[in-house]
Order: sequence, then C-alpha cells, then structure tokens
Amino acid sequence: MIALFGLVGQIAFSYSLPSTPQAYGIRVDFDGYLPVLGGIEQKARLEFSIELQQKAAGKGFLRLGSFDLSVMDEQGIGYVRLPLSLDSAKEYFPDTNFDFTPLGKILKTDAPDLELPIKLPGLHTRHMPELTVFLLEFPEGGVQPDVPFAFVRNLGESKVRYEVVHKGRGELGERFDLKVTQDYETWEDENRNPILGKEGARFRVVTHVEGTGAVYMTGPSGRIRQANVTADARSVVYSLEGQKAGDRRLKTSFELREKQP
Repeated sequence: MIALFGLVGQIAFSYSLPSTPQAYGIRVDFDGYLPVLGGIEQKARLEFSIELQQKAAGKGFLRLGSFDLSVMDEQGIGYVRLPLSLDSAKEYFPDTNFDFTPLGKILKTDAPDLELPIKLPGLHTRHMPELTVFLLEFPEGGVQPDVPFAFVRNLGESKVRYEVVHKGRGELGERFDLKVTQDYETWEDENRNPILGKEGARFRVVTHVEGTGAVYMTGPSGRIRQANVTADARSVVYSLEGQKAGDRRLKTSFELREKQP
C-alpha cells in the first residue's frame, strides 16, 4: 500500500516533437570576463534562431536560421553587431540530424565537434540540442510535483549537473525549476588565449558555475515552449607553478522562446 501511495501524483513526461518545423528565438547575454582577444571585460549578446522538427520516431532535425553576435559599444549605450554572416556560422553549426529518447537523452548526432573561432560559454558545436530544446532529461517512472530529480550530462570535456523540480501547470505550460552546477578547468598561453591542452600552456583556469532557471513544456508529452536560465561563473587563474594569478567572473543570461507560426 505504501508503494502505491508513493506513485500518486506522478506524471510521465516525454518529448513529442512537431512533424513540421517549429522555430525558436534564442538570446544569450554575457557580462564579465570573455576569453577572447587575450581576455576582455565586456558585455556581449548572442542572438540566433533555430528550427526543430521530428523526421521519424526518435529522430530529430535542427537547422540554424539566423546568427548575430554583438558587443556593447565604448559608451555603454547599445550593442554593435559584429560582421559574422549566417553562412560563416553554419560552417560550425550545419543542419543537424540527431537521435533521441522520449525522455530527452541524445543518443547520436552528426553535428561536427569543432573548435569555435570565438569561444563563448554555453556554445558547443556538438551539443546544440541539449543546450536549447532538450534542456531537460526526464527520469523513468515519472515525475512527482515538488520532488526534485537530477541528471548529469557530458557537454564537451566537462560534466554538468541539473537538479529539477516540477512546479505544476501554469499559463505558459508545465513549469520546471532547475539548478545547474558545473566545474571545469581550461588552459591558456602566455597571452591569456585559450588552448586545447596543457602542452604550451602558461596558465590553468579553474571554473565553478552555478545557475538557476525555469523551463516550460507544452504538456506531459510535448516540447519545450520557453526557458530562462541565469548562471554565474567564477574562475581562479593559476600559474603552472600553482601560484594564483587572478580572479574572473562572468554572468550569463539565457532565454529561449518558441516562435508563433
């Protein structure tokens, strides 16, 4: 009897993607230390759109529709768009086919694993679905309101832990509150430019990320309609001899919205 009562109120959530392309608009604001041009304190804004479609059972398709990167001007009045074309962005984010489970786990993708010319946190060529329209991964057996569940994902060379709570249905759909934590280390050369590994490095950067946000699903069997996540990354820079060489901080605000037809 106890086991039966424990199942009361549980909901089995899963992804059901549209058979026709569904467009999303995404904006990511950065405020703090950016690992570009030897490291700068700057505000930047990335805006892009994607189209999501289900081609067959468990098979999804993602297409980049627009891509704009801007930085705050010297007067701090407004953003100035950088000369990056959509075609240039598609060299790193081409049309992508991927396999997924109904619970939101990405099984396979044909997206390339490339090094971006401009390194921005939360932007990875091989993990676009997990970073946007598959933000949540549901547990087998269902979700109980106000009872946390957790999952871990490998994004690049680091692991990201998600703790999620279903808060019920509201005007925007089924709401999930989430907490995100991530720890990773990177390497930089003598000019503070990021490099792939320890060879040739002069500095080691240790970063801890904490974030919170909300994700809204269209229904127990549906898709993500909207998501907002704000994360704070704190980094400590060390020389290879282990001496502290500086502190850094970067605030990132992520917003995803389903576009109306």
